[in-house]
Amino acid sequence: MQDRRGFMKTACTLAACSCCPAATLLAQEPAAAQAQETPVDVGELQWKLAAAERRFAYLLETLDDQLGKKARIKIMEAVGRRCASHYIELADKFKGNLKGYLDEIQKQWVAKVEWSEDGRTFRVFDKSPTCTCPLVGSGKTSSTMCHCSAGWQKATYERITGAPVEAMVEQSVLQGDPQCVYRIQLSKSAAKPEDKS
Repeated sequence: MQDRRGFMKTACTLAACSCCPAATLLAQEPAAAQAQETPVDVGELQWKLAAAERRFAYLLETLDDQLGKKARIKIMEAVGRRCASHYIELADKFKGNLKGYLDEIQKQWVAKVEWSEDGRTFRVFDKSPTCTCPLVGSGKTSSTMCHCSAGWQKATYERITGAPVEAMVEQSVLQGDPQCVYRIQLSKSAAKPEDKS
């Protein structure tokens, strides 16, 4: 099974590198499209990904230099919400079933989930020792990126619970922590899962 970082890296690489060729191929007859297939140059794709990582780091540095903290948070949380839309099918599969979703992600990319005594707050511990975003280069990216993760968490858990949630990044590999840890606070209107993981 492919982990979230691997999936995102593959998806972003394919999307970033193949939008125009894919549109061209779709416009052609199937036989003509097959005749024009060329082998994938892995070295070129790696070079493009490294270049995208650098440019993304430059963009975040520019945001840090040019915008106040509130504006950066708002922008990056919005980006995270958009990114979460790529996982909408998984979230929709577990609408109204928070426990089921938490069980599923612990089989995939989450190490563990810890619940508070009142059952309204839980912490999600990522398995990965690196940032799971494929555009983040190790040691190159500002921790402003962490607000993207908070937006992703908010969008996902709001979709599953059908109610607003608060999400906060408690620990981040971009800030030197061994793993990312997110704290999710359910609203009073969100149903608590009966059997907490």
